[in-house]
Amino acid sequence: IISDYGNVEGLCAKLKTDPINGLPNDHHEIERRQHLFGKNEIPPAASKSFFRLAWEALQDITLVILLISALVSLGLSFYKPPENTGA
Repeated sequence: IISDYGNVEGLCAKLKTDPINGLPNDHHEIERRQHLFGKNEIPPAASKSFFRLAWEALQDITLVILLISALVSLGLSFYKPPENTGA
């Protein structure tokens, strides 16, 4: 900033603002500045879908091992060993 504008006053002069009072309270001036420079706001980040979050979670090896273990456990819960009918 110092090499381009010299000091704070030089920067304020370039931006056509007052170092003490800031921007003028003129509606037309504010609209003109917003048109030239855009609004001073950060756009919201795009949210991730449930399926995207689930896919990212499946990239973790620990979770994959737990899922496989759960499926094996579920499969074994349906297994019924044959009854011993002979004496």
